[in-house]
Amino acid sequence: MPWTIYRYILREMLKLLILSSGVLVTVISVAAAVRPLSEGLIGPLSLIKFVSYTAPTMLTFALPFAGAFAATLVFLRMAGDNEITACSASGISYAGILLPVLALGLVLTMGLFYASNFVMPWFYREASRTVQTDLITALVAQLDKRQPYVLGRDKVVIYADRAEQHEVTPELAEKVGSDIPPSKLIVLQGVAVGELDDEGRMRSDGTGRKALLLVFNDPDSDTYWVRIQPEQAMYFDAASGRLGYIEKYTRTIEIPSPFRDHVEFLDLRRLRQLRVEPDGFDEVRRQTRELIDAMTQERLLEAVIQGLRQGPQRVVALKSPLTDERFLIRAPHVRRMENELLLTGEGDRRVTIEQESAGQVKRRYEAVQAVMRINEDSQSEEPTLLVKLSEVRVWDVRSADMAAEHATYNTLPAMTWPTKMLGKPRDEILSDEILAEAQQPRYQQGGNRGRTVIAAARRLKSTRDELAKRISAQLHSRAASAVACTLLLLLGAVLSMKMKQQMPLVVYFWSFMLAIVTLVIIYTGNNLVQSEDLPLAACLGVLWLGNVLRAVVTGTVYCRLARN
Repeated sequence: MPWTIYRYILREMLKLLILSSGVLVTVISVAAAVRPLSEGLIGPLSLIKFVSYTAPTMLTFALPFAGAFAATLVFLRMAGDNEITACSASGISYAGILLPVLALGLVLTMGLFYASNFVMPWFYREASRTVQTDLITALVAQLDKRQPYVLGRDKVVIYADRAEQHEVTPELAEKVGSDIPPSKLIVLQGVAVGELDDEGRMRSDGTGRKALLLVFNDPDSDTYWVRIQPEQAMYFDAASGRLGYIEKYTRTIEIPSPFRDHVEFLDLRRLRQLRVEPDGFDEVRRQTRELIDAMTQERLLEAVIQGLRQGPQRVVALKSPLTDERFLIRAPHVRRMENELLLTGEGDRRVTIEQESAGQVKRRYEAVQAVMRINEDSQSEEPTLLVKLSEVRVWDVRSADMAAEHATYNTLPAMTWPTKMLGKPRDEILSDEILAEAQQPRYQQGGNRGRTVIAAARRLKSTRDELAKRISAQLHSRAASAVACTLLLLLGAVLSMKMKQQMPLVVYFWSFMLAIVTLVIIYTGNNLVQSEDLPLAACLGVLWLGNVLRAVVTGTVYCRLARN
């Protein structure tokens, strides 16, 4: 076999391939870092680290184009110097000349497929850690300058007069009582914490003299979250319109990662695990929690209705989620309206609520009617209700004269059911279990009852099905991108021999255009997976169509070349 000419072709192609790949990877990596740099997610020093981690991940895009460029230049020069003619005259066929190109393409295909499934996800995780570490540093710096900082998907706004970062001691790690010790400790002085709604308005806020801000990192799941613990806090709930005081409370905020839980950035082991256990995916967990919330809210409303309509006393006992207070509620009539209950009196019988503390009644309310609605802004594990009374009289039972206060409206503190609605913490409930629970007849009656449960169950099932389709499409997309390396190398070499009289840029233009078309078709097929109307087989057919088109073009050009 003509090993000399094979080594010559491989050496020339490898030189150009490495050079062009390096240039393309550097350019694309710097371009990818522009957005996090402009948004303040990384600092100037971390930019180099971020680019170093993202550079290997760009080989999926750069390698096919670099391969086509290398094959085009090498074979154009060989054709122009009549080296291809000399090889043919010595008995080497066109297929024999293309053999080293095919061998290099297969090596690149297998290497790229392995790297995209096992190597590149690690670099994505390291880039994510760089962004998140710098985000915490930016948080401390901005708070210390007395500038508010918006954190997490919940849009929690934090302000502090002073912020200091301290070393995490073993005593503190043990005192926190978490399975994972905190990685950073930030002490805030003069703290204000608020939460924005979807329209940017303040939904609730609180102030405290001091707060501890603990940063946690789970290396197994690449999860970062912040636990803020204000002390001696005054808080205002805009939903209930109430001002309260609490000695100490804890709020946990997850720090979203730009790379986490995107199937594009997960390795093969993680993708296979998600296919079997979809509850490990963020969106599935979020939809599961929404279904759990809808079911517990439905159970709470039905439990209140049942308590007010049945039994000799027709009384419902609710409790405060923050204190030891209890509320005994009685009403002659109750009517369901969407996620609200309308409690009304009859004649001299009014809606009555007795507020107890430490087993003693301290306040009594009598109203013409009351509206009980689900508190959508509650951060409690269990669903809570807000009660708004109309034409109300209030007695302070502890007062000696028992004088009544009159008010047109009065909103009581949030209330919840004394026991857990589902019997165990919602983080321990799997999506399969809750979907099976949602199929019970009590949630399938239509009307007001079960409507939110049915909608939440439909969204969760759709999310699980979409995840399975996205995993399959991602695996096929990685395979198609890897196969594209071999086809582009062959296409560049065949076009160069066929169009040897043309300028190099003209030949590369056609190779480049076919590469663009192929990548567009691959990612179009990948994006079509998100459509519920198209079956998975049709999406995968579109995904592989680009490589099929390129193989047909390469084969057609080679046949015309071989005839001559």
